[in-house]
Amino acid sequence: MGDISYITIILFFAYTWGLGFTITSFMKKIENSFERHLMSIGVGLAVLPLLSIILSLVKIPVDWRAILVLSVAYPVYVFFKGKLKLSTPKFSFKITKSNLYSFLVLLMFVFTLFMYLSGSFKYPYLDDDDSWNHAVGVKYVSLEKTVFNPNGGTGYLDPYPPAYDAILGILKQTSPVMIWTIKFFTSLMISLSIFFFYFMVKRLAGDYKHAGEIALFSAFGLTMLPSYLSHFTWSHAIVPGFFMVIFYCTEMIHEDKKWMYASGIAISSVFFTSYDESIKLAMFFVPYIIIKYFFDKKTAIKIFYAGVISVALSLFWFMPLLLRYSSIKAFMSHIITSNTVISGLNISGSADKIYSFADFFIASSQNMINQPIGVGIVFSLLVIAGVGYAFFKISNSMSKSEKKSLSSEKVNSILFLCILSLVWLVVSLGGLYGIPIKLIPFRWWMLLAIPLSILFSIGIFFIYSLLNSMAKKKHFAYVLIGIILVGVWFTSGTQKYTFNTANWPPGAFWTSLEEIQGHMWLETLPQDTKVFPLANRAPVIAFDMYTCAWCKDENQFRSEFMNKSPEEIYDFVNKRNYQYIIMEGQLVKKYGLNATQQKISEIISSGHYNLAHQNAGIIILSVVK
Repeated sequence: MGDISYITIILFFAYTWGLGFTITSFMKKIENSFERHLMSIGVGLAVLPLLSIILSLVKIPVDWRAILVLSVAYPVYVFFKGKLKLSTPKFSFKITKSNLYSFLVLLMFVFTLFMYLSGSFKYPYLDDDDSWNHAVGVKYVSLEKTVFNPNGGTGYLDPYPPAYDAILGILKQTSPVMIWTIKFFTSLMISLSIFFFYFMVKRLAGDYKHAGEIALFSAFGLTMLPSYLSHFTWSHAIVPGFFMVIFYCTEMIHEDKKWMYASGIAISSVFFTSYDESIKLAMFFVPYIIIKYFFDKKTAIKIFYAGVISVALSLFWFMPLLLRYSSIKAFMSHIITSNTVISGLNISGSADKIYSFADFFIASSQNMINQPIGVGIVFSLLVIAGVGYAFFKISNSMSKSEKKSLSSEKVNSILFLCILSLVWLVVSLGGLYGIPIKLIPFRWWMLLAIPLSILFSIGIFFIYSLLNSMAKKKHFAYVLIGIILVGVWFTSGTQKYTFNTANWPPGAFWTSLEEIQGHMWLETLPQDTKVFPLANRAPVIAFDMYTCAWCKDENQFRSEFMNKSPEEIYDFVNKRNYQYIIMEGQLVKKYGLNATQQKISEIISSGHYNLAHQNAGIIILSVVK
């Protein structure tokens, strides 16, 4: 991690906290300062995609300076108006339950971030295929300062939702190294979701007397759960965190109806991140509103309005695309990829399978890097206990004696959480098996982690209550719970840690280790040196060189270069001031060994180039000026 950009880290928190503070300052103040500032970061992170889209629409550059001004303008205004007062910090050694829990969640965040960073920086390249394509989109946003690109050629940007590449593109403007930027901030945004989840569950548990404990153990469960994301760099990595911010904001509507505006913005962030995850959000959101309606009709209606607001905000992205492509059918034809098969309500992904009992019960240190699977033995048993307690709580609520107390908000809160977590569990498990629709099933694991972690916590609470009532001494229950948590670490946590700190492959498109090493040689050149690859543009960009991956004429020429003479190739690259051309092993995969060798021989013997670097997997030539 020698390429750390400390200024970019500071700017990330300035953007997110500043935007979140601006939005939430018009609402009822959150009393707990730790919660207030952390959730401001969450809300601000959800605002960034919408802000980048609006700026692009009105032709204002998505420049880090503009983002910074918009982020800190209102906080600075409030400060100078005297509303935000700075005072000398008062150090106190008083330990409250709330502070202790916050500190423990902080430790979970640090552990998660350390795990992801240790793994992702164990090797000097990006992992798998998706991350290289995202590098192209990130580069486009950082240079062109817009999220719209009608010419294509930008990987998972336009017409794909822009949130992930937009956020990283803004950060890349002040961070010189692409690979560090993508790896670090992806890991950071995933790790921050531990905080968001803790506060979400705490709000879902409402005024229940053990809400803090339920939230704490839920956060611990999410931290240990192998199937809750990896440090894999793709847009889906930030989706669960947005889910948590969404349901935190909707729960806050009960305290102040103005939170429905923050909720609407948060919901739109998922629309701006992934199309299939947007459908999955609806499958979480609709039952949530229905269940909420039976507990709090007025709040449920306001939550529905938040959904309407989010749909209206999504038009900032969808309307320009629909106008460009003239029809939904034409639009869809541009977003269907080769590894996605769509037939009616059947949308398959590249890593789908039929999951067995062992896939859930046994956690393994060998896993899928894009979406790990598995739960673990002890974790699974606690989830089962939580499901049992949830059903017990629901059945109790049906009795006459319980019905009399349903007006109590404290009773309603834990009952609401039990019902909601069970429904989310059913929805997620159904999604894994393509019920009621097959919607890239393997991606449901990251969302299944949400109800699993909540039920895990409820299971711990149930066992603790049971042991506490049976044991003569309370410390016996604490010791046994401690042993159970250690069991979770050894049957789930160690597997997650081992997997996430292992060496991962660089992607299936590479033909040899030498080809990767040849691209790494590019790092010896000045950043943004103009390099024209004859096969793959993404690695050149990922290793901080410049090639216009989004230029139609260059992409067209690249696809036809085998039919061009050495003189035509030279004239083309020289006219565009390219300093190097790359002939990599991927050419053999595309055109065959004999044709590739013949073309390479023609180019080298033309006299227009000097050999800059060569190994068994790549030839890099400098262009003679």
